[in-house]
Amino acid sequence: MKTVQVYDFLGVAALDHGHVSKAVWCFEQALELEGRRPDTTEHRWRMSMFLNDLGAALEGQARGREAMKAYRQAIKNQQVALAREQGEPKYRYFLDLHFRNLGRLERTIGSPTEAAILALERQKLWPDDPDHLFEIACELAQCLAADREKSMGNSERSLERSRYADSAITSLKRALALGLSNPNRVVNDPNLGPLRSLVDLGGLLLPKTPASDSSGKETR
Repeated sequence: MKTVQVYDFLGVAALDHGHVSKAVWCFEQALELEGRRPDTTEHRWRMSMFLNDLGAALEGQARGREAMKAYRQAIKNQQVALAREQGEPKYRYFLDLHFRNLGRLERTIGSPTEAAILALERQKLWPDDPDHLFEIACELAQCLAADREKSMGNSERSLERSRYADSAITSLKRALALGLSNPNRVVNDPNLGPLRSLVDLGGLLLPKTPASDSSGKETR
């Protein structure tokens, strides 16, 4: 009888070589076997990883709704693992990965609001990490692009777009304040294009001018 790890290895290899149906079957077998194991923190982590891989394979079969279900289940399992061991970096890293995958798929199928919610969940994972905050701003900008046509003539959708933009700018400001590596990405990264068309992002890179009181004295 094949072990869980062997099924997962075979699934990854099959997916890498374009054998998507075989990959789906292998990941399902891995999940079935892993599901019989005790509910430990590592069990939850393994379940989330197999579900994430299954989601990728289902995407390869153009089974988007089923892939979304797999990613959501991956998120739930990884959230349990992280709640049990807050100090374990891999649980936070892979929860971020699951959020990214589901958010990308939500944008692809035309659900930018759901994708933006997921991006903001990522923001909670990395409140002090400038590079992750930059990535999250890029995701929110892509939500703007995905929602552009839907918002035409729709005041409610236009308000949603404003929220995406505000959240993205907040994330960029925070990233810069924390010392974002290569800050010129703010004006050069193409993923921020939809946001750049609404806001002068270059202004975020300018040094702040100290405020002054009525007597002309600078204040903090």
